[in-house]
Amino acid sequence: MKQWKKLLPALLSLALLVSCGPKRPGTDTSVGDVSAPGTAAPFVFTRDSLPRLDGSTSTAPMAQAMCAVLLGEGREQVADLVQFSRTTQSYRNLMAGAADLLLAAEPAPEVAQELKQEGEWLLTPFATDALVFVVNEDNPVDSLTTEQVRKIYTGQITNWKEVGGEDLDIIPFQRNSEAGSQTLMEKLVMDGLEMMDAPEAWVPDSMMGLLEAVREYDNSPSAIGYTVYYYANDMEMAKGLKVLTIDGVSPSAEAIQAGEYPFLNPYYVAMAKDRPQDDPTHILYDWLLGPDGRRLAEELGYVPASDAGEPLIPVEVDWSKLDEQEKPLPDIGGRWYQERVEQLRPSQEYGQLVPFEGAAGYFSWQADNWPETLIGLMTTGGKVVMDPVCSEISRLYYTDDAGDSQTLPVWELEKGDPERGSPGNGALIALAAQDGSWVTEFRYWGVKGTPVGIFAGDGHKLYLLRQEDGTEKASWSWDQLGIARPESFPWFTGDAYETAQWYDGGFFLGCWGENWDKALFLDPETGEVTALAAQDWYDRIQKRYQDTLWWDSKTDGQGQVTLTYGTDSFTFPSPLPEEEFPYVTGGDRVIFNDTQGDRCAVSLLNGQEVLPAQDGQVEALQGDEASWLAVRKDQGRQWNIYDWKGELSCTLEGEEESWLSLSGPLLELRCRNYTAYYEPESGTCVFRTWFSLGDRGGEAQEPAG
Repeated sequence: MKQWKKLLPALLSLALLVSCGPKRPGTDTSVGDVSAPGTAAPFVFTRDSLPRLDGSTSTAPMAQAMCAVLLGEGREQVADLVQFSRTTQSYRNLMAGAADLLLAAEPAPEVAQELKQEGEWLLTPFATDALVFVVNEDNPVDSLTTEQVRKIYTGQITNWKEVGGEDLDIIPFQRNSEAGSQTLMEKLVMDGLEMMDAPEAWVPDSMMGLLEAVREYDNSPSAIGYTVYYYANDMEMAKGLKVLTIDGVSPSAEAIQAGEYPFLNPYYVAMAKDRPQDDPTHILYDWLLGPDGRRLAEELGYVPASDAGEPLIPVEVDWSKLDEQEKPLPDIGGRWYQERVEQLRPSQEYGQLVPFEGAAGYFSWQADNWPETLIGLMTTGGKVVMDPVCSEISRLYYTDDAGDSQTLPVWELEKGDPERGSPGNGALIALAAQDGSWVTEFRYWGVKGTPVGIFAGDGHKLYLLRQEDGTEKASWSWDQLGIARPESFPWFTGDAYETAQWYDGGFFLGCWGENWDKALFLDPETGEVTALAAQDWYDRIQKRYQDTLWWDSKTDGQGQVTLTYGTDSFTFPSPLPEEEFPYVTGGDRVIFNDTQGDRCAVSLLNGQEVLPAQDGQVEALQGDEASWLAVRKDQGRQWNIYDWKGELSCTLEGEEESWLSLSGPLLELRCRNYTAYYEPESGTCVFRTWFSLGDRGGEAQEPAG
């Protein structure tokens, strides 16, 4: 930050390439026969000719509306063209040739220096932005001075009573160093002062995360944060928040345009300086700086910069696309292979794979309920590698001798086949590595994980497969196992799901004999089959269940809850005194949900607060890599996602009765007609699939452009 004043002349020189004197942007590049303004035939943008766009998160709505009016498509249809990578990365993408045109906030000082070193660029303001400060609407403080803001963010002012508010600690949220709003904060407000080191929980990864954190922190009006004017002016985003007056000036479009508000900064349109005048990128650059670009900015709630005059090359525009009220959710995601893939193709390139829900249908007796879906596989980045053809996809596991579940890095893929499938339910099963590096054909009637490998059976044999690559380790005919007809095997008929399980070093094959009085076990090392009296087997299973420890919870009617696990006991005040049945998950998280589903809380076994009592229902989502706490609000219309320590990570918008679960490391938000998949750390949607049975058939759509 201390280097900013040294770098400022370099950045200004970039802007001055196009902003000095009466010359219009870009007129330093000559073109052959260019007609006078208004006489040339309008240029018509198509998806093929539209420049590759990038920029700041806060300019994405402008870019999306721009694409809509230029291409004559709805805003939701062009969302795939506006996958912005945020301020700092977008400038680096421009320099690397990975983007043609940016709509972005001012670059950070180090990025401005990189721009100066990497080439010549045109950067011209198309709108004026303002950094504004927000608090919870219940905070009585309405205004601050610049000096007070600085002292709050350097840690000199720590209590709201010092600035005329209540006796509450100030929780100053800030953004990460890559965020455009952080650059604005350091440049416009701090003026060289070092900001206080903030705990990780006070540095949300997204603007939505910051606004949500300020709105709901600790159910009190103690937090403050900053955002750009565009977000603060959005009624939905600003719900529950109050924008502060600074130095006696309230941020408004009029105050910003007049230069009265203290913290102002431009949004830039940027491109390489050597683009020819008739290049589509240069045409769009000029259009954004002309009357149409100004009109678009105004209609979207931005504060436009000065009008640069009519562009030399007019552009065809369909303004009706701004008037469309419906904004359906866009397709998000893509395909690894362009053609349909019904059998997973092994590859070392996928990385971790996760199941996703695809095409769906309703049975006649459940038309008022949710549809049954087919399942496919995709990468964690949202690229489909196998289309939705399975009735079920699940991870293989086994129960060890202690009664604990052990998960294997193997997917069980199941679909129906009336001719080759299991005699009980028609299931035909394939196996695949969790990362898709190996896969078997759909050929088995049943599979089961064990500590020595995967047992898989069909109408011919029982196989033992290696979990590392799915190859055969050993096999036995059904005659060798003493089973005359595999069609009668309870594992396949569905009569006894507890058949085919690992127990005490052997593989249980079910109970057989004239009176079903013999329990058979296979030793996979020797191939020997031994028999045990069926009643002895039942007694052993019963003992295993009885020996398994379970958490027991009790309340004393006075607000104290006691949780007991074997000889361990924990007693502490309940955050929901009326709740009698909390449960323990993940080893030490105690989940409280009241019986009406209206209030919830999470604590540790020592009573320490993880999530304070609040409205909604909470559920623990436990994964292999990380676990999360999901609070369901307003009957599923909103989900607040917290990390395992109780820090807010992101907020997702659902719909009534939507539900949330984990699919690998991704959050799976299940709604009536679609399912969306999000990165829990950022709330970024990487894939959305629709339950259509029409032309799309639930297949993921590759973003155009």
